[in-house]
Amino acid sequence: ADRPEDRVRTRADGTFELQLVEPGDVVVRAGGGAAGLATAPLRVFGGQVANCTLQLLRGRVLTGRVLLPDGASPADWRVHFVGSPGALPDGTLVRSDGRFELANLPPGVGQLLLAGPVDARLPFATAANARTDGDEVVFDLRATGVPAGLLRLPPDSGAVDLWVWQRESGCGAAARQLPDGSFELGMLASGNYTVVAAGEVFGTVSLGEIWIDGRGVTELGPLSQPSPGELVLPEPVSRGRIELYRRLPELDLCAHLPTLKGGERLRLPAGRWLLLSGEPGAPMAREFEVAAGRVVELDAGAGGPR
Repeated sequence: ADRPEDRVRTRADGTFELQLVEPGDVVVRAGGGAAGLATAPLRVFGGQVANCTLQLLRGRVLTGRVLLPDGASPADWRVHFVGSPGALPDGTLVRSDGRFELANLPPGVGQLLLAGPVDARLPFATAANARTDGDEVVFDLRATGVPAGLLRLPPDSGAVDLWVWQRESGCGAAARQLPDGSFELGMLASGNYTVVAAGEVFGTVSLGEIWIDGRGVTELGPLSQPSPGELVLPEPVSRGRIELYRRLPELDLCAHLPTLKGGERLRLPAGRWLLLSGEPGAPMAREFEVAAGRVVELDAGAGGPR
């Protein structure tokens, strides 16, 4: 499964054992590779042993190969099949000879992603119209080689997170932050990528879409950081808990703050904000606007900002 509660490898005779399973209804899933796939619902009772027998079935099979320069082996690279929306993805490892098989897939057409070795965070290649029980899918990297594109954001950018989305596959990944404060994401295939940076002061900033050539280093320039505003709480807003949320079109983003005692000056990204305060049984909500370079001061009582 995509995120199982627990997993275990079967013994040589096919038996397995999962311990400390919470009582209730579960689904047991086995296989997923070339040998086939099986799932079975199971009800677990406290203090009792629940027996489950699974028979692997191959069903619809998708086969393919990965070709690398100089006959190099892509052993332990990963391939993922993404079918209809809402369906769980399936995956398998590539063998040392470059071949792979995905068994018991749903009918129809799906997207096949060549994920590369485990330290590659985004796919190396995509087959958009992979059909189960269709022709063999060949990922031929002999001309281009193993993707080696590197995206870098220099230190002192003010960013605390950097996300990168690959247009062709629709997959995204977080870049690694290095000790000097810079961000890097390597092993990128050629193509278009959307980059988004987030900082404690400037909030979330889209750096737009950029082209990665799959070979060299793409250095992102200095971030154009919007000026923050300031929020002043002149005295304790209430005896209860205080929470701040940034109002975005798609969601309300909670700000992680230290315990507020009153009198603090908080630097916040410009935009609409929501303050929740009060006791659990008597909450108060106040919406206010933070303007770049301006100070907004909230009353301690139930009134709005001034």
